[in-house]
Amino acid sequence: MKNENVILQILFLSILLLLPSTAFSVSDTCYDNTDCPEGQFCSSGFCVIGVDSDNDGISDDTDNCPDVANPDQADADGDGIGDVCDLNRFPWTMFLPAITK
Repeated sequence: MKNENVILQILFLSILLLLPSTAFSVSDTCYDNTDCPEGQFCSSGFCVIGVDSDNDGISDDTDNCPDVANPDQADADGDGIGDVCDLNRFPWTMFLPAITK
């Protein structure tokens, strides 16, 4: 049993080495950003390297609204801008029938 655990640990660490540099840290688990070292933030229970300006658990490089917290990343109109930042949340074409009458 002990040998199996060692083999699993080696396999796990080998997989982590193949992940990109923003991948999960080996030893840092978290519940929120305060559990992580400086320069890291909590995402899916692990401390990850990156910048999260709005502390919503989504790295700025993938956050659809990096300056306002929106952990659900809602984007009703599918334009890539999160609803909380999107001034044009609803497509203008929905008003087209009313304009043409």
